[in-house]
Order: sequence, then C-alpha cells, then structure tokens
Amino acid sequence: MKRFFFFLFLLFNITKLFSQPEIWGTVSNGGYNGNCGYIFKTDSIGDNLSIVHSFDSIQGFNPGALLAASNNKLYGLTSSGGVYGSLFDGGVFYEYDLSTSTYTVIESFGAGNPNISGYRPDGDGMNALTEVSPGIIWGYIRSDYQGSRVFEYNANTQTLQGILLLPTFQGGTWNQTQGNRLTGNLFKAPDGYLYGSTHTNSTCPIPNPQLGSIIRIDPVTHAFSIRYLAGCLATPGILVNNQFTTYSNLLYSTTRQGGASGNGVIYSFNPATSTYTKLYDFPGGAGGRYPNPMVEAENGKFYGLADGGASEPNLPQGGGILYEFDPATNVTTKKYDFLYGNGWVGNVGPFPFSLISGHNGKLYGVTPGNGVFEYDPVLNTTRAAGRMPINMGWYVAGTPSVTYVCRKPSYISLNDTIYICEGENINLEFISANTDTYTWNQNGSPFLSDTSGALSINNATVANSGAWVCEMTNVCGTTFSHSIQVIVTDGNMSVSQNVNFLQSSPADSYQWIDCDNGNAALPGQTNPTFTPFANGNYAVIGSTGLCTDTSSCFSFAGMGIEGISPDLVSVFPNPATGFIQLKNETGLTIESIIITDISGQQVLTSTQKLIDISNLPAGNYFVKVLSANGIYNTRFTKAK
Repeated sequence: MKRFFFFLFLLFNITKLFSQPEIWGTVSNGGYNGNCGYIFKTDSIGDNLSIVHSFDSIQGFNPGALLAASNNKLYGLTSSGGVYGSLFDGGVFYEYDLSTSTYTVIESFGAGNPNISGYRPDGDGMNALTEVSPGIIWGYIRSDYQGSRVFEYNANTQTLQGILLLPTFQGGTWNQTQGNRLTGNLFKAPDGYLYGSTHTNSTCPIPNPQLGSIIRIDPVTHAFSIRYLAGCLATPGILVNNQFTTYSNLLYSTTRQGGASGNGVIYSFNPATSTYTKLYDFPGGAGGRYPNPMVEAENGKFYGLADGGASEPNLPQGGGILYEFDPATNVTTKKYDFLYGNGWVGNVGPFPFSLISGHNGKLYGVTPGNGVFEYDPVLNTTRAAGRMPINMGWYVAGTPSVTYVCRKPSYISLNDTIYICEGENINLEFISANTDTYTWNQNGSPFLSDTSGALSINNATVANSGAWVCEMTNVCGTTFSHSIQVIVTDGNMSVSQNVNFLQSSPADSYQWIDCDNGNAALPGQTNPTFTPFANGNYAVIGSTGLCTDTSSCFSFAGMGIEGISPDLVSVFPNPATGFIQLKNETGLTIESIIITDISGQQVLTSTQKLIDISNLPAGNYFVKVLSANGIYNTRFTKAK
C-alpha cells in the first residue's frame, strides 16, 4: 500500500523588472548609514533608480566599482571599514547575491587578518576586480611599500588566498624601495594572459619613478613580468592606465598625463611584441584632458570620458567631455560637452565619472551631482535618466560608478534529494519571471519530452531515477540548476518460504503481520525473516525510503508431519535446558534428527532420541525427524 506523494517546489525570485539587463552602481558617500556609500540599481535604460544596500563602518565603506560575475552575483571592494579597519584603513571584499538580494562580507582586510596580509583596496568607484575564469575572481590590496598583493577568491569553494606580491624596485629621490601598485583591474587579453598597469616604475626611476609600466601575469603559473616601462620623457604619455579594449589583438587605453601638451594620450600596446604606440594627444581646454580608459560600443568604436571641455560661466575649465576613438582609423572625435547649465538636477550634469556600454547599442554613465545618463552614438544625443537622491548625506554623490548587469535565470533550491515510490508521480516545478526556455537533463542527457518549467512524469519507474538538472536560458545567458537526485523505489513486497521460516524481499524496515488475526502486527517480528509458531497465513509490511507496501498473504504449513500424523512424535521437556528427548508412540524407525536455528542454520544432528542441547544458546529451534515413513517437523525452546 503505497501512501507517498512528493511535490518539489523550487521558488524563483519572481519580481519582474523592466527587463533582465540592468545597470548597477556604487556611490562612495551618502546612504542610510551615514556617509559610508551605497549600491544602487536602475532598469536597462538607466531609469527607476533605487538604493539596494547602504554600507556601514563594519561592513565596509567607500566602495569601488562592482564586478558582475558569471555566477549571477556581484562582487566589490571597499577601501575602508571592516572588522580590522578604521576610517582610513582596512577595507572589505564582499558579495551581493542577485537571486536573494543578500549582501555578505567575504573578507575583511587589515592588520588583524590572519588569512592574508594587506589593507585598503581601491575604492572611490575604481575597478579592481577581474573574473579570470568562471567562479575565479582576482583582486588586489595594498602591501608594504604601497605595492600590490593580488588575491584570488574561488566562489566554488568559497576560499580566498593571496597568490602574488608584485615585486618592488629601487627608485625615488632617495633611491628607496618602492612598490609596484596596480592602477586598476587586470584584463584578460586574447592571448590568455592578464595585463595591467602601474603608475610607478619606469626606465627612469630616479629621482621620480611615477611614470608607469604595463605588466603581465600568467593566470595559471602566476608568473609576473614587466612588458613595458615608460621612459624619462613625458611625451609618449605617463601615468599609464589599463582597463583595456581590444582591436586586432592590440590593447588600447590611455595615460592620465603626458603627451605633446601634458594632457594625456590614447595608446595601443601589442602583447606579441611588447610595443607601445602613442595614437592621440589630448590638447587640453575644450578638447579635453586627463582621459579615463575607454569602453567599446556595439558599433566597434571606443568611447571615453575626459576632463575639460567647453567653457561656461559656472565652469570656466569645462565640465568634462565624451570622446570617440575609431581603432580602424585612429581618429579621435569629441562628441559631447558636459555642462552645468542652469544647475537643474534634471540635466545630464557635469563631471562624468563612469561609462559603460549597454545592451541596446547605447552608452550609460553617471555624473555625481545629477545621476545616470544615456548617450546614443548613432544620434549623438544624451538623455538624463535615473536621478541620484539628494537626501543622502552630502549633496553630491561622490565618485559614482556604473556596471552593466544582465541577470541570468536564478532560483532558490528547497531540496537536493527526493524519494518517489514506483507508480507515483514526479513533479519538479520552476516558477520564474526571467527564464525564456527550459531544458531538463537526466544524468547528463536531454529529457526532450518536457521543455517547460514544470517537469511531470506520471507512474514513475526505477528508470526515472538519477541526477536531474534544469538548464534555464534567457537573453542574459544560461543557468544550470543544482543536481536534484531523484530516487524511485520499487517498493513491491513479497514473501517466500525457506525451509522452516519465511523470507521477505529487501526493504529498509519490516513488520510481520498475522493475516488470520485481522492483519495484527506480530510483536518483535521486525526482521527480514520470520519463523511462525504455528501454521497460518502471514504477510510483511516493508518500508524503503518513504515508500511502504504490504505483501500478499503467504500460507505457511511448515509445522507438522509430511506424510504421517502430527501426534506420532513429540519433544520433551519443552522448554528445555540440558537435554531433550524425542517421544515416539508408534515405534517409528528414526533415521536422523536435524536441529536448526530460526535462520535455518543447522546446529546439531543425532540418531539418538536423547539429545544434549546444553551448549546451544537460548532461543527457538526446529527439529526435523527423518524416518522411513516420512518427515516430521516440530520445534522447542532452549531456556537460559
């Protein structure tokens, strides 16, 4: 009698936003916990801005830019706070789970950290994290001599460790030990290596080494090498940025200063030959100066932000520019001047701080005093989008950053293993607002008969057992659910006779019942075998997992003579302690006497009617008498 039905419900986050692509960002001040900063988000076109997390001194403050990892989680660093930190020290590495909206501090940096030495990661909206491979995230913190220590976080094992300390060099006015400090996150190039830059070190380290270098790290061996060192002249560009974009296997970025007029340059770097080439000098003034790194748009061109721009009464030095660089022609064009205007918060606003490429061919950025803006490269137009809240501590949102986030399908699992009785139904249901297509896999093979979020199998059999995984896909990518172990049990119980006892089919637990007594449970009879004390009809109730079944009643006729009347032979005394004697009223010729225990194991044989049983353990025993006239089965009890 199977009485088990299982329904598995996997709950998804069902809050449907404008679309799955979103823009997330950080601000280094303000928030609901003082001026520690906050995380905000908008919809896919920069509208509907809302604050999702406010930092505090223990969980870190002054955040850098977010990293959207492949596991549907966001990761970030703060330059201060944490359990080992203070106002200007410490810092944390944290995770924000997009599925559960949960903020978790993974590591607090500072002098008291026993796991990794170092402190004060880059905050202020800077990019300092790289996903080297799925689930493997690299970042860096400051070490002694203000150098950089690279750490690795394995999201699969949830472990963090230091893997590389950038080598020091001798330089500066007093020729002291100097540290190589990274200027931003590492970039994984087409050749498989990680490239970055430092503002320190050069071929001219004395008296001032602050010119810049391009470095390379092997993500497998962690081998470090310097690929380019700035020279003593500033004309090629100094204070080298990274955060590269690529074209024809070349890396492109900017320098913060240097060039023909000292306002910075755009350069390319050939990883194969370690060749650095200056491509454009920023002229300063209305043409822009001190450029940030560039991002690639869908049209194949690069776009970036720089200081300067058109002069206006409130900003004589300009409010910043947006520029375009075409890597196919090496042509740079100023596309937009950020203006203060009348100061209305609904304007795009001046001083752009961060720029990203969106999902729709447009670019999105953020200005501190106003908020998120949209730039259309085709129409060369801007639009003010989500506005920063003005009641968050300081009026201006300091060093804001934006990150493009595309939510892949996500879920919250409630079960890892389920048990199904054969003949019952399997129901695995996914309710999701952000999944377009579903593919179910059993033991790695597609189960093509069901391509919806609700998998239903009626009258399940043992063949439906195995590891079930749901492959969920939307415009942002594919998520594989965890493996759900489905165990379908054949719970059909049966009974057979083995010599003088009954044998049940396999199960986890047993209970023998008397069919002739209203299926009453037989006390103590909970083993896979059962020796009846009398002829009759018996059955067994067996349970395996959550499945329970009762066998058919089995007719047991093992007590009594086979071919002669049962009153011809008896055993006495019963119970007995030392000896038993076989009483034969009719004078049958006894050929052999076999004594077995309740499992059917033979323990004694004799041809004599008087049998010594003193060495047998206490319990119930069976006696089989073999004679020329037939076989007689009886039993006795050995007392203690």
